[in-house]
Amino acid sequence: MKKNISTLIVLIVSFIFLLSTKLNAQTVNVSDGAFLNIKSNSSLVIPNDLNIGRGTSGIVKMDGDLIKVSGTLNINSGAELQFTDGDLDFANYAYNANSTVTFDGNNQTVMNHNFGNLVFEGTGNMFILGDAGTPTTCNNLTINNTGNTVVVAENKALTVNNVFVNNAGNSGIIISSSSSGDGSLILNTNNINGTVQRFCSNTQWHYVASPINNASTILFNNGYFLAWDATMEWAGLGDYEPWYTYTGSELLNARGYAYFSSGNTISFEGTIHVDDYTQTLRKNSGGLANNQGWNLIGNPYSSAIDWDLAVADGAIPAQAENAIYLFDDDNGSGEQPNYRYYVPSSGGTYGVGTADATKNIPLGQGFFVKTNTDNVSIDIKSSYRIHNSQDFYKTPQTGICRLDITGNDLSDQTIFRLVDDATLGFDSKFDARKLFVADDNFPQIYSLDFDNQSGIAINSIPEDFKQTRIPIGLKASAGNYSFSVSELSIYADNMYFFDEKLNVKLKLTPEFYYDFYFVGGKENNRFFIIFDNSPTVFNDEINNELSIIIYPNPTDKICTISNIKQNSEIRIVDVSGKIMNTINNANNMEIIDLSNYTSGVYYVNIISENENITKKIIKN
Repeated sequence: MKKNISTLIVLIVSFIFLLSTKLNAQTVNVSDGAFLNIKSNSSLVIPNDLNIGRGTSGIVKMDGDLIKVSGTLNINSGAELQFTDGDLDFANYAYNANSTVTFDGNNQTVMNHNFGNLVFEGTGNMFILGDAGTPTTCNNLTINNTGNTVVVAENKALTVNNVFVNNAGNSGIIISSSSSGDGSLILNTNNINGTVQRFCSNTQWHYVASPINNASTILFNNGYFLAWDATMEWAGLGDYEPWYTYTGSELLNARGYAYFSSGNTISFEGTIHVDDYTQTLRKNSGGLANNQGWNLIGNPYSSAIDWDLAVADGAIPAQAENAIYLFDDDNGSGEQPNYRYYVPSSGGTYGVGTADATKNIPLGQGFFVKTNTDNVSIDIKSSYRIHNSQDFYKTPQTGICRLDITGNDLSDQTIFRLVDDATLGFDSKFDARKLFVADDNFPQIYSLDFDNQSGIAINSIPEDFKQTRIPIGLKASAGNYSFSVSELSIYADNMYFFDEKLNVKLKLTPEFYYDFYFVGGKENNRFFIIFDNSPTVFNDEINNELSIIIYPNPTDKICTISNIKQNSEIRIVDVSGKIMNTINNANNMEIIDLSNYTSGVYYVNIISENENITKKIIKN
């Protein structure tokens, strides 16, 4: 707000300027045909409401310091507020759908309001203030004058419900993108020119799609640019066979591509997509079923799309699977590290994704879907567009377990959840398959279906489960790893994590943590999650829960002591009886570092209020 605000009220009225009562009235009315001009170095302070127009016309032009309205700013049908300079300060606003707000100044900020007609007659950049949660909206939008640019900056959002007129060409509106996020535009008028940006990080692969018509491949000349052949068999990121160098001159609509960036922002300039698009999904009839029918499609719009809306609308054919697979080259190595998985809400279930995957597919994003039948169609409609808010999960999720693995400063996640209509096999509506990465240093965790054939990243199991034993698969290089639980809302009488190789059985709780050494390779028969609703069957496991467990044992350096009673004292003692270390007030689980100890046998003495337990541990 400008300083030294004058209390002078300058009212230049042509035709009729009608005060509702007296000059000190609580409400100011600008009647139809009236013109109120707040000139430079002047201010208008109104204790209550400002009403512009009575239903056909009426204009207020703001070129001064301040209009302050303690009540509501009403712009009625046919009336106009011309905003050139200064500040607007009001408690509430109400803009009729047929009213007009005109920005005719230089480098102005556009509030996150619900405008009627929004007109830009000024110069410079007009910055949209609305965000995904409270976007700037308008009934109709007009951009006049070359050099007049409407900027939807990163994490800002604009919706034009009806007619959009852009007389300023590709530079008339810019949807920005950077490492901090994307702008978002939803419009409903065809053949509107603009610039939609897509930020691409340095030395990383990106799955991209064009948000404009007839985008030229010249935009990607500074990096590798590949297309995808969905008729070929594919086993995951380690298999590059379906990729090929794209030689077309233009990007196809709603199609995904792979781009290895040297660190740049792609500026798509042209007519912005608003139409619905249909993609034909392809599948080869030979090879393994898990490796067939992978199709790379793309979000063709200048905003995110909601995959839950697409599934609810029937966009996914019955012969295809509901899950989507989003690639994330998140460690910057260019080694194509990992995928994010999302299974949408359907059949009364909630949607769920690994890591940061959600129902919202960013603008210009390519993603995989899988079909089990050749030549079926998937629809991508403009009605699925949304402004991407970060508050995705408004309803608490229940019946879910997120099991994480960490090692080599990298991590992966698999999910179990309870769904009424699910089975212990792969469910095309409720599950997501596991796609394996090429880099063995990246630990890969997954569950397996009932016949131990298919790796599953998101596994939905029936709610009426009893004595369910789910194998946990692991693919990684040799080294030290840790299992943990980042979310646990599945409740059975007993839930366990079981390492069959070391015969370690641990109660699965939100505090669960398990360190272990892995020899490397792919292992499908060592680790298990046990859900048991019949406690009489697994009485031996319940008894084991009560005993102290030390693992790994032997150990090279780190070991974990679990099932410790509250406020216990732990002593590490060598064979001579010398106390090497003491831990006071131990609870449930403690991690012991023996890396500085010499090789040999040690004893772990655990003392609680009514117990004194001694266990042997071997340091390699």
